[in-house]
Amino acid sequence: MTAITIWTYALMASLAGAFSLFFAALPNLDTLAKVASIAIWCFAIMIAVNQLALQSPS
Repeated sequence: MTAITIWTYALMASLAGAFSLFFAALPNLDTLAKVASIAIWCFAIMIAVNQLALQSPS
């Protein structure tokens, strides 16, 4: 196995663990709403910072 293959498997295992934790919290809708809200805010901030970087002169 190459190093890339090993890292790919490690990433897939990490994502599988994260999704299992995420879906374990599904019955608690308040937690799910909070996670979604934080994810949307983080995405919006990333887009805003990216737009500022594009507008600044090089």
